[in-house]
Amino acid sequence: MYEFTHGIDHIGKNGVAPILIVGKEVCEQDFIERDLSAIQGIFIRHRGLDKGVKWQDLNIELLGKRFPNLRYLYIEFGDLCDVSGLGSQPAVEDLTLICPKLKQRVDRPQFQNARQAEMQIPTQYLEHLVPLKIEKLKLFRPKFSTLGELPPRLLVAELRVVYARNLETLNGLENFPDLAYVNFFGCPNLVELGNVFAKSQIREIWLTGVRKLQSIEGLEKAKVLEKATVIEASKELVIPEAIRALVKDRA
Repeated sequence: MYEFTHGIDHIGKNGVAPILIVGKEVCEQDFIERDLSAIQGIFIRHRGLDKGVKWQDLNIELLGKRFPNLRYLYIEFGDLCDVSGLGSQPAVEDLTLICPKLKQRVDRPQFQNARQAEMQIPTQYLEHLVPLKIEKLKLFRPKFSTLGELPPRLLVAELRVVYARNLETLNGLENFPDLAYVNFFGCPNLVELGNVFAKSQIREIWLTGVRKLQSIEGLEKAKVLEKATVIEASKELVIPEAIRALVKDRA
């Protein structure tokens, strides 16, 4: 547990980068009473805030003004929120937004140079918050039923999709030619992969918690595939003979 005299304190990220921990209302006095010039990241967790503190109390605009060159940003907030006030943050490398009720006012990439991002936000805001080219992207509890609902120009090398309960097919995966690694975890309604692998550069794929998936037909068309792992799929799972040696199947 953390205690806050003026609403903010800071710790080191992995013992190196000073990270600002926001605990309650933020005001100018916080910056007068301590030297925060070395801060490289901001951490906000809803359940870590004082009781009754609302999003508007956090004074996001002030934080954006004071820290225009953040490298790390972690926000976990369950109520309505809007990170537009942080302004453009071109130096952010590592981005986490667990904000299922996010309402965003900007329509341009706000974290245009992020290298990796973990997101639980309404899908329509994704292209406004991450760059079109990103190394690693993790989507937590997305609402989409196909990957075709993601920004079509997104260039991502590593994609993780976690607890996508509405996902039924991987149609749309063909829109991401740079993908080398994909991991789908906890997608109980995934029933087919789709004809999406012919031009893919996917080398490794993980499918876990996909109990309605009875066939991985189409995966044999992935020309550079090196490894496929399927865990907790249908007991009737059909594996194409052409890639049987590449597939690890665990009930």
